Amino acid sequence: MGRASVQAKEGSPTCWDSAIKSWLKFTETQDQVAEIPGKVNAIARTKKTRSYTMRWFGKWLAENREPFIKRSYTSIAMDYLRMRAASPGRGGKGTMSPETVWTDYSYLMLFGDWLADRALCEKPNRKEIQSVVPAKVPREIRLPDWTDDLKILRSFRDFSRANIGVYGEERALANLMRQPGEVRDMATYDALRDDLACYSVWALLVVVRGLGCRPTEALTLTWDTVFLRDNRVKFLATKDGRRRKIPSRTVPILFQWVKDGLEEMQARWGGKGRPVCQTSLGSYWCNETSSNGALQDRIAKHGLPAYWLKTAQKLHIQHLLHLGFPPHAVANWTGHTLTVQERHYCQQDAYLPSDDGRDYEDFGVLSDYGLRVREHNARLIRDGADMMPQGNMTG
Repeated sequence: MGRASVQAKEGSPTCWDSAIKSWLKFTETQDQVAEIPGKVNAIARTKKTRSYTMRWFGKWLAENREPFIKRSYTSIAMDYLRMRAASPGRGGKGTMSPETVWTDYSYLMLFGDWLADRALCEKPNRKEIQSVVPAKVPREIRLPDWTDDLKILRSFRDFSRANIGVYGEERALANLMRQPGEVRDMATYDALRDDLACYSVWALLVVVRGLGCRPTEALTLTWDTVFLRDNRVKFLATKDGRRRKIPSRTVPILFQWVKDGLEEMQARWGGKGRPVCQTSLGSYWCNETSSNGALQDRIAKHGLPAYWLKTAQKLHIQHLLHLGFPPHAVANWTGHTLTVQERHYCQQDAYLPSDDGRDYEDFGVLSDYGLRVREHNARLIRDGADMMPQGNMTG
């Protein structure tokens, strides 16, 4: 059922371009007015993704000369999502990821509901539209050999230590980017961009691999909830399901290399409300795809082993279990239930070397505070408290 089957309300948009612009303006008025303290530009991130999605939808409508709702919105959405599902993926490899297509689906449904509320089209048939969206296939993330993990950590730390401060503030890159290509010093530009990109990736590894948080939590973390003096970091919830009643959790900083990395990052770009993990231009990461893309670009450029941010989180969990921390404490710190942790994060028990971390160089050695936390948990277990959920260790 298209527009011909319903009576549009007075003042409603009459073309796709005005409809998309009106909907984007409407959604901005529905956004939360106040930012969430301790989270990086949550509203701005949503706005950017929403605008990006609708820009591509509008471009497709224009290229195909699609009349404004002369046929059912359901069929229009299905045609667009079929095209998106068959489009090339990142770097021209494979096809678009199911996650990306599902993001498109979500925004198209909200847009369709808005059009239907204004009597411009029928209510989108979600069940029918979902039939053309590729299913999300659970991907088992295999853990790399521990030597590859060590090589990644050592390489990015060494990159950051060798080049930090050489070019000054991140705005130097921004200034170069503003220059026309024929004026720009390309050798300096390429070197500066690579150095800053490597440092940005190192910051992500410090937070995800060093603290075991979700990649999305690393992207939204600000210095407001990093308490280096107390050896703890508070992560605010990024998942809003009905079962998730705890708005935040506090994680101990157990490794000295993690605290050293955070202190260095804070000295470089710390500040109230500023993101802990930044892009090479000093801004917040827009989404997990862009941050993982930066990691993959640096890995390819420097010939490093395959590695993903989600892999880094799994490695942290396995590492803590290997070092003797009780499973329920690790699950509490990383925001999982024991069932989820055992099902998805504990498939490979022997990926680490057999000793107590010495082969991992300083990446495998607990700080004095970390040793106290481990002893604290061991004492609770000896005292018969092993079934009690562990809180945040103060040592």
